Amino acid sequence: MTGQAYVAMQDLLAIRSRLKVWRDLPNRNLFEHFAGQQPTPQRGRGLDFEELRHYQQGDDIRRIDWRVSQRSGAPHVRVYSEESDRTTMVMLDQRMGMFFGSLYDTKSSAAAKIAALIGWRDVQCGDRFGLHVFNEEEQLWLKPSRRQNHLLQCMQAIVDFNTRLRADKVVPAHARTLRDQLQMAIGAGVADQRIILISDLSGWCEESPGLLRLLNQHHDVLVVLTFDPLERNLALAKGNVFGDHAYQLQVDEQHIQSSSSDGHRKNIDVLDNLGIPCVSLDASRDGVEDVLRYFARLRYGR
Repeated sequence: MTGQAYVAMQDLLAIRSRLKVWRDLPNRNLFEHFAGQQPTPQRGRGLDFEELRHYQQGDDIRRIDWRVSQRSGAPHVRVYSEESDRTTMVMLDQRMGMFFGSLYDTKSSAAAKIAALIGWRDVQCGDRFGLHVFNEEEQLWLKPSRRQNHLLQCMQAIVDFNTRLRADKVVPAHARTLRDQLQMAIGAGVADQRIILISDLSGWCEESPGLLRLLNQHHDVLVVLTFDPLERNLALAKGNVFGDHAYQLQVDEQHIQSSSSDGHRKNIDVLDNLGIPCVSLDASRDGVEDVLRYFARLRYGR
């Protein structure tokens, strides 16, 4: 797969083939967590035997083990733990800050590919996949579903938001921020989801850690922190000329000295202090395998 400024539908369809890497990894911690076989505290008629106990009023008589009851002289029932699928909600950042790339993908395209990969994995395993894609002016919520037609609808939404990014796009004065999107996720009225935020975390503010902590209290939160090396080390761009439809800028020593390159590391440290898993996605290279390998090593979930 080659790097690109934008993604098309065929790119997101083709990324399904990358799931083989996920299946072949030796450590399956997160693989198993994504497998749609999650035990719940509920007692039901699932496939996993949990215990054999004395019959209690209200128990389903179809669960009575007659052989054990006959041997013991008292009725006993077999109790099974009920299996439950998992629900994933991907929060995909497609704001203008994501529309940057120095060597391979733009951050927005790299993020879109990871969102599609997670969607393919969930639907393939029978889990529910939902999407919250947003930019500065609008957002779209697509409720979780396990149907492949729903996944295709999510992918089309990803392509639509991705291709709206333009170098000459003017960000509105009252643009929606990352804080707004986190508040919206908190107020969604659902709980116990797997929430994966794919973003460069631009617009991080003093309220952001508290909002993420609150979100993590009711969900399993993971952050895929998208970045480009030039943002971390502006010295790599020394002497290069950058421009848009109106302006041009040549990077010199003054720009390098005045730049801050530790924002990415600070965000990782904050997330670590919050107990929120974080994986870095380098848009300057094909980072899909890196993310998959991190997922496989990560003990993610409660």
